Amino acid sequence: AEHHFEGEPLKLQLLAQCIKENTGRTILFTDCTLFLNKDKMADLQHYVNQYKEKDYDFVFARQMFQGHFGLNIGFILIRCNKKTLHFIEDCLDKFTADSWDQLLINQKIRSGFISKPLWKYPFLKRWYYRIFYKILQVYRSFFPKIKWTHFELHRIVCDVMLSHKKRDSFYVYKQFIKPGLGNHFTQRIQLLYEQGLLTKETLKQHLKNKTHDKIHTR
Repeated sequence: AEHHFEGEPLKLQLLAQCIKENTGRTILFTDCTLFLNKDKMADLQHYVNQYKEKDYDFVFARQMFQGHFGLNIGFILIRCNKKTLHFIEDCLDKFTADSWDQLLINQKIRSGFISKPLWKYPFLKRWYYRIFYKILQVYRSFFPKIKWTHFELHRIVCDVMLSHKKRDSFYVYKQFIKPGLGNHFTQRIQLLYEQGLLTKETLKQHLKNKTHDKIHTR
């Protein structure tokens, strides 16, 4: 598998469960593999609340994905309602043994659930807008309309490494690793240390129970 969630619908199942249990509320659904900027916690709360007050069903983190910008489902603000539940349950219905939850959601957002203005899709020629819009209107009539957007790239950072340009501006760092290269926890902690986000003492403390992994510290 190219990704450790390929063929595993657990996150989609958890999403559906959380939406059901919090109907009428807005929740923040995240992976546990996040690095929070301790100096920006109040800013993070204010930042998320700004989106919470707007009329979005989903607010996703954003990342480079298959050669273009896509949505990351490791940090999502969700308005728990029938539309969002239907969206996730529909993803579950279409999930197969070779599906990847994040790819499935990106494909679905780009198909029948598009609600962003067409001018935000630069790959469409201007003369094609009118035809595309008419087709989209017909297609939308069969599905609930999902209103979505994404957080700013320099605030919720999704990447392998945290660039120096974003060190002073980021609120959340959603870290990527490569499956199949050893223990995932060890990889993540080591990467944080190598970027100067953890001290050697903190690294050793986190890894004291991971003696089966070989860790090289400076």
